[in-house]
Amino acid sequence: MTLLSGNSPDLGLRLTQAASHYGLDIKRWAFTSGEPVACFLKPFDVDLFLSRDHATVDQAVNAGVAAAVV
Repeated sequence: MTLLSGNSPDLGLRLTQAASHYGLDIKRWAFTSGEPVACFLKPFDVDLFLSRDHATVDQAVNAGVAAAVV
């Protein structure tokens, strides 16, 4: 599993600790520091993109990646 976040890498430690706590098997981490994530989806071979932001989900769909709002 890959976690791709629009947050800054400074948040990374908190996220890795939370993932470990909940037993999430995240192999790769990427932080875009506010840059749009859609251009990273294909290079990271993302099969499904989930976000709570409607605009980001629309960008993912337009990039040809299955996406949904959660």
